[in-house]
Amino acid sequence: MYKVLIIDDEEPAREAIKILADWNSVNIYEVFEAWDGKNGVRLIEEKRPDIILVDMKMPGMDGMDLLRMVQSRYPDLAVIVISGYDNYEYTRQALHSKVIDYLLKPIKRNELNGALAKAVDVISNKRKTQSQYIDKNILLNLSLPSLKEKVYLTAIEGSISRQMSEIYKEIIDDGNRKKYYSIVIFRIMNYEEVSEKYFGDTGLAQFAVSNAINELFNDEVECFNLINPKAENEMIAIISIENNCNEKLSSNYLHLIQKSRKKLKELFELVIIAGVGGFFEGIDSLKESFLEAEKSINGFNILNKIESGSNVVPENANTKNVSLLGKKDLIFNAIEGGSLSYTKGIVNELADRIEQAGYLSLRDANRIFDELLLLLNNFSMVKGFEANELLSYFQNLSKTVCNFDQFKKYLLDITELFYNLARKQIKNDNLNIYEIKEYIDNNYYQDIKISLFTDKYFLSREYLMKLFKNEFGCGIYEYVLRVRMEKARELIADPNIKIQSIAQMLGYSDNNYFSKAFRNFFKISPSDYRNTLIG
Repeated sequence: MYKVLIIDDEEPAREAIKILADWNSVNIYEVFEAWDGKNGVRLIEEKRPDIILVDMKMPGMDGMDLLRMVQSRYPDLAVIVISGYDNYEYTRQALHSKVIDYLLKPIKRNELNGALAKAVDVISNKRKTQSQYIDKNILLNLSLPSLKEKVYLTAIEGSISRQMSEIYKEIIDDGNRKKYYSIVIFRIMNYEEVSEKYFGDTGLAQFAVSNAINELFNDEVECFNLINPKAENEMIAIISIENNCNEKLSSNYLHLIQKSRKKLKELFELVIIAGVGGFFEGIDSLKESFLEAEKSINGFNILNKIESGSNVVPENANTKNVSLLGKKDLIFNAIEGGSLSYTKGIVNELADRIEQAGYLSLRDANRIFDELLLLLNNFSMVKGFEANELLSYFQNLSKTVCNFDQFKKYLLDITELFYNLARKQIKNDNLNIYEIKEYIDNNYYQDIKISLFTDKYFLSREYLMKLFKNEFGCGIYEYVLRVRMEKARELIADPNIKIQSIAQMLGYSDNNYFSKAFRNFFKISPSDYRNTLIG
């Protein structure tokens, strides 16, 4: 879409141009007007038009001066001259300024639209040439590995331009060889664990995987590896051959992939699933091969052992319809009802159904896990408590699932941990901190432990102590001691009760321990305190 500026001191002339021009047919969407050369310069700077129509005879700055300025400062601007005079000087300046056309007044419709169409073609071709030049220079200035990676990723995304494809063939493939490409995705299922154990730096793990893959391929099969920018635990191997992949080469190719998986398992304990895409001619078809490789990985049956390299799918196996979403009410009621066994039983029943079917794709495993996280998150929102940290942790953990036992364990683990968190919050809704105080007031002589309250209210020891101290200014144990000491002082005032008996009445099995506690609290021994009362 283009912008036009009409510069003419005669308003009727400007109106005639606006009426005669078929703007839509040449994709012009904005038309500006200036009534002299000076204002024309101002609008050129402000509006940045693509085409200007200039009258040669104007007061002040005329068309000749304007053309010289445009030629100097805006060489890419397309210029159409309009003049009421067939003047040699005007024509010479127009030729020197390389204007698109020279139109004489009165302007004719077909001549005006022809000139506008010519101007649009010139601009379009110039921009295309500039774009090609820029793209080519960008590619040429990249190092060869960077160039390959940039082109391959662009091709995988399906957005490679014909020009980029041609430049790639010219620089790397010599432009004469017919090549076939295949994508292999190596997904490292225990990526973080192994990176931390063997490498420390995650980049080193990827480097090791890349080297191990490259070492296995021979001269007949070229291999280029790169990290999937959307998943750091995936390496993408671009395999290329000069001839179409025959059955023998295809078999050898798959053997090399399995061999690379085993080698990486032996060297670094890397658990890897490999997805293989078919061979297609030219880099333009890399996206198709990538989608096949991705589908292969996502369809991996996690009830099979990854180490075996097989992906046997039982006949009529289908877990696409297996879902937890229909269990929402059951799960909600189980958590609210306070039954952990029933809550886990709902999840366990679904896992048993899958195991009996003998098939669960990696994609469906992730989907089912996402469904559970969605249900639990919904429950926490309804009940008004925070569970994002726990759910996020398992969201990341679920991406490492590579066998059914692990899948089942994660499902049950998140269910139990969320259940306990939810029960704490539900109980906490009904928590009255004065109930704890009342219990101590009535049972101060018993062995009171914090666990008695943490178990009852599903709260951590630290949180419960904080709640109590905020309300009463002291910790639970401090309050127990305070109640006992106040009761001790009352009992000591009765001379008929022995101090040893008072200790037992307050729950102290050791009289010396009671005496020490009393002295620390009141700065006086029980017997001395009694003597002060007697007189």
